[in-house]
Amino acid sequence: MMPELFFHPQDFAFEDFFELDHLQRLQDLFATAHAVACIITHPDGKPITKPSNPCRFFEEVILKTEAGRANCLFSGLAVDWQLSEDKLPPCLHCGLLCNSVKIIAGDIHLANWVVGELKTETTDETRLLNNADQVGVDRKQCADALSEVHWLPSKPFEKVVELLKAFVNELSEKASAQLLFEKQQAELKRTQHLLRSGEQRFSGLFDTVPVGYQSLDVNGNIIDVNFEWLRLLGYNRAAVTGKWFGEYVSPEFQLQFRNYFSALKANGESHCEVQLVKKTGEVVYMSIEGRVANNEDGEFLYANCILNDITESIRAKDKLKRSETYFRSIFEHSAVGISITRLDGSLRSNKAFCEILGYSEDELTGLNWRTITHPDDVALNEQYVQQILVGEIESARWEKRYIHKNGEIIWVDISTVLQRDEHWKPEYFITTIFDINDRKNSLTELNRISKHYQSIIEKAPDGIVLLDEHGIFKYISPSAQRIFGYSSDEAVGVDPATLTHPDDLEMVLVALGQLMVNADYTPTLQYRFRHKNGHYYWVESTFSNLLGDESVGAIVINFRDITDKKKAEEALAENEERFSKAFKTSPYAITITNIYDSKFLEFNDAFLRITGYSREEVLNGSSFGLNLWVDESDRNDVVKCLLRGEEVIGREYHFRKKDGGIAICIFSATILYLSHEPYILSSINDISDKKQAEHALNKKNEEYEALNEELIKSNRNLLLALDKAQESERLKSAFLANMSHEIRTPMNGVLGFASLLKEPQLTGEEQQTYIGIIEKSGERMLNIINDIISISKVDAGQMDVLAEETNIPELLSFIYAFFKPEAINLGLDIRLSCSENELLSHIVTDREKLYAVLTNLVKNALKFTREGYIEIGCNLNMQEGNVHFFVKDTGVGIPADQKQLIFERFRQGSDLLMRNNEGAGLGLSISKAYVALLGGTMWVESEMGAGSTFFFSIPYKT
Repeated sequence: MMPELFFHPQDFAFEDFFELDHLQRLQDLFATAHAVACIITHPDGKPITKPSNPCRFFEEVILKTEAGRANCLFSGLAVDWQLSEDKLPPCLHCGLLCNSVKIIAGDIHLANWVVGELKTETTDETRLLNNADQVGVDRKQCADALSEVHWLPSKPFEKVVELLKAFVNELSEKASAQLLFEKQQAELKRTQHLLRSGEQRFSGLFDTVPVGYQSLDVNGNIIDVNFEWLRLLGYNRAAVTGKWFGEYVSPEFQLQFRNYFSALKANGESHCEVQLVKKTGEVVYMSIEGRVANNEDGEFLYANCILNDITESIRAKDKLKRSETYFRSIFEHSAVGISITRLDGSLRSNKAFCEILGYSEDELTGLNWRTITHPDDVALNEQYVQQILVGEIESARWEKRYIHKNGEIIWVDISTVLQRDEHWKPEYFITTIFDINDRKNSLTELNRISKHYQSIIEKAPDGIVLLDEHGIFKYISPSAQRIFGYSSDEAVGVDPATLTHPDDLEMVLVALGQLMVNADYTPTLQYRFRHKNGHYYWVESTFSNLLGDESVGAIVINFRDITDKKKAEEALAENEERFSKAFKTSPYAITITNIYDSKFLEFNDAFLRITGYSREEVLNGSSFGLNLWVDESDRNDVVKCLLRGEEVIGREYHFRKKDGGIAICIFSATILYLSHEPYILSSINDISDKKQAEHALNKKNEEYEALNEELIKSNRNLLLALDKAQESERLKSAFLANMSHEIRTPMNGVLGFASLLKEPQLTGEEQQTYIGIIEKSGERMLNIINDIISISKVDAGQMDVLAEETNIPELLSFIYAFFKPEAINLGLDIRLSCSENELLSHIVTDREKLYAVLTNLVKNALKFTREGYIEIGCNLNMQEGNVHFFVKDTGVGIPADQKQLIFERFRQGSDLLMRNNEGAGLGLSISKAYVALLGGTMWVESEMGAGSTFFFSIPYKT
């Protein structure tokens, strides 16, 4: 029986053209790279591949029921039918954004590549939920699944579809090339059968077969070719006969042809694919099937070769190879972040992924996904990974936070799918991320703005209410509730006309009528509205018709309580009336004149009485025209003063009356702005009679003052003498009281502890303690006596100055060393600061008095410092010719009003005759007196709580 030799395209199926495992990987990569769902189906809608990146809404809602599956299939076919319109319609059934592209081989519709399952700006979620009711799916389950569906604008999705079209077209071209090749192979088989059927039939078919045919001699020269061969290459038979076939082979394929022909002669048959050059110069690819014909002795007669044009097939293979390169390029250069995550957590990421997280590709390659994931999101990520690995789910999609290289938090929409090998063993995860940080921030900002404006409405001092289309309250703001006392429950549903004052209601209703007719009309009205307490309050309201605005859908009234303003206006009217009466009836002359030309704007009757002019003479006149100012410079001074922003109050000026007489007046003035023009408001009080009386009175006062001056002088001398006597008595009392205390205290110590020494039971240690107290009390009493003797000598002028060469640095070092143990015992730091000038070692002065002054100052510093430090120092000032000394402490400080009192006798920083520290209060007085004997001065600088610094200087002598 003759085999079937005719070609039937309808017998070919999708699987005959494509390797499904390879196509599944490409589909998964495409879906992951663009975060869309993909599936390839037969034309009738039956799946060919497994879904890639499907959403839970599609799997658990749309396909859960038979009705849902049927509707989805119908909608998908309808979308495919509409594709020619170059639109991207949503699913006619569920409303999600989707599309499909046909995969065609020649004229055969092999399959549909469906892409989508996305929400977009036009998605009607209400329709989606209604669809759940239609197909019998739980509405809440539908809403939960719908919330997980990815959102993508239409424009980006159009670009994804365009990319899919380009890729599917390449698949279609590959399938078409394969179909053509199969057709050619079928024709070839048919031709070979005819060739084998006999020479007679062969000769008849030689020129009619639809494939290229040639005969070559033993050297590869052309013996004969058929019509199809000539058509394929464009030559005529005479031109090619006898030519070496290699001349028509591209130079780069000639060696391959030589090898092929040698193999053909050696084996009897062979196959190769070479590149031939047509007469036009065009290059085509040919498949050559050759077989050798031998004679009875087995010697070579000729070789018969069949040539098939495989250019389209080769080009389809090249395109497929380029498409794979293209998909690799998508991975590397996609605007979507893509990473290959190995099972150990290490990453291989594309450029976009690296840019989103701020790392270089090398830096990310060395990191684990857990390292760059926000700690709070690691557990959820682990959960999805485990579910995918065990096969519970095929892929996962969620929102996640990464940690940017600079430490910032980056929100992404992440999708991941697991790739397995041919044995279903997990290999790696393909993960895509969309940067949604701006959207997250925008949502946060939108919520903030929403709360901000809600807060503005709720906290605004003005009331805000909304009326429905019937004029009934539908909302009142918290401020509106506070202004009128009604709660929201009490006001909503109430007609505001019932609370409007009857006298104002018609005006408000007319405005509302115009507002309903003209939405652009925004009247502002003042009317009375009833408070919950029954009283009417004045309000100023602005009405806006926003019934047509979908986001508002109401008449908006902004109003404020102007009750106080209304009362103020009424009070102002009353005050204006009072002012008018006061202006006219005032006993003082009051005028309003232009500040520049001095024309009268207004004046009262008192002005006419003072000047002697009639009202007609003053009207339209000026002070210049009436020659009122005796000294015109006085008015100029007044104007300059007012223009500087100052007021003129109670100045005495002379004015000329109509009869030539002079009126002495007290003049006050200020600037008054009327219609933005400056005027002078003046008050004039005629004191001419008062001035005459004052002149007489002053004459008498002068006589009395001369006599009084003598009495005051005598009293002053008496008071001065009395003050001196009282001060002397006070100081005497203070001295006696202080000396009584200061001497009695150490004396009591001496006598008391001397008595205790008589006790026979005393231990040696106690005896030494009591003896030490007696010695200290004795030293204290001796110091007091020495101070009294010193101050007495100073007062009597018997204190001598014994000048000698003194080494100042050595003296200061001695004092520093002497007091250092005591300072340390008190928990204080003591410092020494002395200039390194050699001249300080040869100063001529009284060494003992200088030592006494410095010692007194250091003792005072230790006495009044509780924490911090004490600093002793000196420096040489050659310009002034002085040696400056200072003792600084961080003690309690001295009040500013007592800095001079401390140098008086028996003072310790208090002007009272009592002190808080032991001592006679003579140290600073003696020190200041000693400095004065040495030819110098002493002073103090101090701040309460910040310490004191005592300074003194003595002349520089060598």
